[in-house]
Amino acid sequence: MEIISVAEEYRYISEWLGCKVYSDLLEGLEKSPNELNLSRYVYSSKFFDCVIHFLERRSEIEVLDVSGMQVPTDQLVRLFTVLRSSSVTRLVLCNVHLDSTSGAALKDLAVACAGLHVVDLSGTGLSSEVEYAIHLQTEINRMQWEVNQTRWRKAVVPETAKIWRWRMESWNEDCFMGACHCSTEVCDASCRDIMNNAATSGAPFTDNSFPPDTALKNSDIKWVRVSSLVEDQRDQNECCVGDKPLVASVINDTSNLRAALSVVQQVSYLLRHLCIWKLPCIGAFAFRFFSGDTPIEVVIDDFIPMIGDRPAGIHHESNSGDYWGCLVEKAFAKLHGGYKNITGVGLGYALSCLTGGICFELQMKNLKKHVSVADIFRFLKDCVRKRRIVAFHANPEIERAFRCLEEIGIIPFTPYLLTAVEAPNADSGYTCVVRFSSLNDKPIEYIGATPHLVKDGIVEFPSNSMHLEHAISYFERIGLLLWPHGDPLYIHRHVIEYPCCCLGGSDTVSTFASNPSFLLSNNSNSEKEVVLVVRASSRDNEMHDEWTHLHIFKYSADGLGGMRRCDVCPRNELLSTKKAKGGEVGLVVLLKGNESLQVTVSSSAPFPCTLGATCLDCFDFVPLSLPELKTIKDWWRKGSELGPSFVIKNKTDITVRNFVVAISQIPNHKRTVGVGLEIRSACFLCPGGDDLLWLTEFRSDILVVFNLDVTMKPQESYRLVPRARCVHEDVQFSLTLFCVVPLEWE
Repeated sequence: MEIISVAEEYRYISEWLGCKVYSDLLEGLEKSPNELNLSRYVYSSKFFDCVIHFLERRSEIEVLDVSGMQVPTDQLVRLFTVLRSSSVTRLVLCNVHLDSTSGAALKDLAVACAGLHVVDLSGTGLSSEVEYAIHLQTEINRMQWEVNQTRWRKAVVPETAKIWRWRMESWNEDCFMGACHCSTEVCDASCRDIMNNAATSGAPFTDNSFPPDTALKNSDIKWVRVSSLVEDQRDQNECCVGDKPLVASVINDTSNLRAALSVVQQVSYLLRHLCIWKLPCIGAFAFRFFSGDTPIEVVIDDFIPMIGDRPAGIHHESNSGDYWGCLVEKAFAKLHGGYKNITGVGLGYALSCLTGGICFELQMKNLKKHVSVADIFRFLKDCVRKRRIVAFHANPEIERAFRCLEEIGIIPFTPYLLTAVEAPNADSGYTCVVRFSSLNDKPIEYIGATPHLVKDGIVEFPSNSMHLEHAISYFERIGLLLWPHGDPLYIHRHVIEYPCCCLGGSDTVSTFASNPSFLLSNNSNSEKEVVLVVRASSRDNEMHDEWTHLHIFKYSADGLGGMRRCDVCPRNELLSTKKAKGGEVGLVVLLKGNESLQVTVSSSAPFPCTLGATCLDCFDFVPLSLPELKTIKDWWRKGSELGPSFVIKNKTDITVRNFVVAISQIPNHKRTVGVGLEIRSACFLCPGGDDLLWLTEFRSDILVVFNLDVTMKPQESYRLVPRARCVHEDVQFSLTLFCVVPLEWE
């Protein structure tokens, strides 16, 4: 759910009131959303009205500077009235003329807003008596503020610097991630037994489990044996090789499957492990696919669909004598129950099914926001060194982009595999050049088609090479990577899976920490790459609009004793995936030496799924237990800061040292209120009274989490008071308490 930020609020109100949007003020709010400095701006009635409306809606502003502005008394009184329910702690009024009326309003503000403890009144022209009274009240506020610092508790904060941590994320666009339902009936009989029986009989093999009427219902199609198309014995042995470019199918939309097959064609070990058995003389072929981590062997005969004298499905160019594409497509169609069921299949799913790996997106454009081109160069260089499969894929959405690609020799919807990353002579003006391989005969005419790239004479690149920056521009689908590298059966040696069901909701609700959580740890000194994949247990149509989400948090075993961290929310997560639809999401993380991470899974609906972790080396992956929790839902009413209070009591013989309180809210019109918490003695409830034991800061996030080191002795009771600021409409909230010791609610 997108929430209007402080800077966006300023822009929205300015446009609504017809006021000029100051770009530097907008940038200042983006960088420091808790400070509003108006000292550099000339007063206008409309602009100041905009400021008042802004402060009325936002609870984040803590520092307000209106120095030098000559504001009429009526607007000053309105401003001070609005600030009574704000979070302002410092107010700068230097050289702002204040008369007796505005001075009295300011005095009332100092009394009403207990957090306001710094007010600059230099050059305001106030009488000494009024100025003294205001300073006296702010001094009282300051002393109380210092007392409260011993009771002060902050919400959870980001635990790492905002630097880019290496990771990869699976494709998640609907058009690229479409999945199909695999039929388990195809693997009921042993592939070896079927092929042995076929070889023993010596007769042409016919697959009665997948007849033409089941495979494809089309009266224009005729089914022809491959063995009848290549009668020579030598040609029959070469009829399923797959070393020629593929041509698109004319009976369905399998462009992504064709692209996936083009990747497999260029990687020898993938090509070798796809077709595991072939008897072309009798027309029997066996292929190995994968459903998740499970290998599935599919046996087919050599009948292929034809229209006239040309294959109708994915095929090689005419007169090639190679029907590998037709046969793989038929086996893939059998796995999914027919040709119609593989229409629109996604690239990521097709590659995973063909290879047993996971297809990940290399988000270069996003990566550029966090790291330099030199870092991207080193990353790609490392991929090439480790023989990772990285393919660049161009999917033009407009005709102009399509023509531009054709002009320089890039064939749209065709993968180009990364083969080298080079750094030419610095005098050439190019710091990083990438080189591609492709089954297509047409080379990329990079230099001739882009004369604007010429610098100090034409730089001669090898064939199928271009500068990295322009490769990112030309290839809209920047790249994909299959993980792990190696034999599809070998890479699943170290796999740990757990069934789970996400009942805690999304990362915007107070029960988020109750979702399934696991401890991922590396007990060695060397770094390890771990792939995490969440898959829904069933892939029906109802799953198409549901999303899954992976979250990674730091983890320290000190004091947790095998328990999960419950003080988790988007604000302190180390990294997370996007919310991926389709019932599957994957993430590769680089696990540092002796590092431990907490992995939490969330979803839009409580459907059963499986979380799997795969690594080429040994690692630890165990579920984390959930402490006791209790959730209560209620409302903050319009114009009120205090919500209903809740009494908790420790009826055990164990002293509680810590508990976590998570408070979530349902935004109104994409706006949130400031959320805080007070802990008072259970016997009294007097705002501002002596019964206050602890209090927290106010934050305007949808989910605010407080990790409270609070001691509760046996039989001791506390009162929890959730608070809110800037409540202009009734706001529904949810409060969840997590504690190792079960606490009673009264």
